[in-house]
Amino acid sequence: MQNTQDKNQKWWLVSVCATWLFLLTQIIPRQIADPDLWGRLSVPALFFQNNLVFPYTDPFSFTFLNQPWIDHEWLSGFVFYGAMLVFGEAGLSILKYALIGATVWLLFQLHRVVYQRSPLYALYGIILSSPVLAFGYYTTLRCQSFSFLFFTLSLFTLELVRLHQKPEVLRALVALLLVWSWLHGGFALGIILLGLYLIGHWVEQCKLSLTPYAKPLIFALLGIGFMNPYGPEYMEFIAQAISMTRLHVGEWAPLPLWNFEYIETKLLIVLTLFLLVRAKKITTPTLVLLFAILITLKAIRMQPFLVLAFIAYLPLLWEEAKLIRPSRFYNTFAKTGPVLIGIACAAVLGQLHTVQPLFSTVVPSQNDILAELNYPVGAINYLQASQLSGNLMTPFPVGEFTYWNLYPKFKISLDGRFEEVYSVEHYKNQYRFYKLPMPNAVDYAEQLNANFILANQGFANRELFENSPHWQIVYTDFSFVIFAHKNTLAHKPVIATPPSKNSYTIGDFFTAADRARFKSQS
Repeated sequence: MQNTQDKNQKWWLVSVCATWLFLLTQIIPRQIADPDLWGRLSVPALFFQNNLVFPYTDPFSFTFLNQPWIDHEWLSGFVFYGAMLVFGEAGLSILKYALIGATVWLLFQLHRVVYQRSPLYALYGIILSSPVLAFGYYTTLRCQSFSFLFFTLSLFTLELVRLHQKPEVLRALVALLLVWSWLHGGFALGIILLGLYLIGHWVEQCKLSLTPYAKPLIFALLGIGFMNPYGPEYMEFIAQAISMTRLHVGEWAPLPLWNFEYIETKLLIVLTLFLLVRAKKITTPTLVLLFAILITLKAIRMQPFLVLAFIAYLPLLWEEAKLIRPSRFYNTFAKTGPVLIGIACAAVLGQLHTVQPLFSTVVPSQNDILAELNYPVGAINYLQASQLSGNLMTPFPVGEFTYWNLYPKFKISLDGRFEEVYSVEHYKNQYRFYKLPMPNAVDYAEQLNANFILANQGFANRELFENSPHWQIVYTDFSFVIFAHKNTLAHKPVIATPPSKNSYTIGDFFTAADRARFKSQS
């Protein structure tokens, strides 16, 4: 009996490792620096460079200077900052891979401990849905990686309560939600999960009663509302952020239904609905899965949560739907499959490392024509080397990277801290300025007191500034251009373009000198 248990334990561990390695082979080849990383790092940089004073107002923009700044992911920033201080650039990759591994392990653990089912459900379920799950991990470590882990841990905890009547573990869930609320705004999904389990309990019991989920839900809301750096205003901010329209931000766009884009996600939705129709007795998981489908349809960035919920409930769905039963071939391959997958993925990762190091992350520069997002590295090198300073208009995607490298010489007009600092109207005006023909674009920039404009080469209003007697181009490269107001250039020489490297990684922009620039200028 003991030998059988030991073999099952080894098989389970091999399955977990094989699944984790398979996900890494999907993620690492597309790994580039995320634009929001620099905004997250700026909070601890300000904190540690200014006598441990937490920043409550914005020091980086000239459009909303000293306005309230609520960073709802502040703890993630401290974790990222600490990982890079201790381990260098590799710290972010190590932490990211560890979070992926922990999320995978929790799904296997849910099937093993709570459902007492084979690890094959998680193994092949994750592998088959990996194109959708990997969507959430393609860039360097993001705060949402914590939400993927905590969402899975919440499902594990709630299923343990629902199926094994262990309400005492809900105390841990309250603490989990509190920490989650400091790491990422996705904690709202944890609150909603508690609410769905509360409703599911009422439906299954056919009566309204004080279920095990009611008190934890109340305590979680109270704790999150008061135990944060911003006080009760934090919950009001979160409510506004959730309801805010972000259609112009690509990852917040609705899932397109009538084409072949995101076809894997659409097939997963169809399969989920099919299984739910066949399996009619699992009320609470049905509520959760329908909610996961709804948020995925509303915003493509929510796709990984649908995968996590689907994999979590897969054994219940599959067996309640009374689908294919295991055959002898299936059972035989079940033992060898994880081993073969693990060996193949380890070999692929070894080969990948020779092309792209596993523990460094590329920052695509202006010359990288294949990158989905180019960073204005050459433009920033130019501004750093010059004697120029002032108000710099910036495109939304690269604003945080720009102020991370140019503060305090330059203040920017907009960046990825959209809901944390700026108004919706300001964001819309900046969007029109950069993306749409705007006859009064020159007047708009001058009304903002902009001294410089950083823009992509495809800047919609470029011709207006080229023909304006008040503006001139001082820098240009393959991807970006800088316009300067001529009054700003008085008595300041326009320097030659400084040389730049062929490739950059995150570590190139996290030096001691970079961090020292965040000392308060007041």
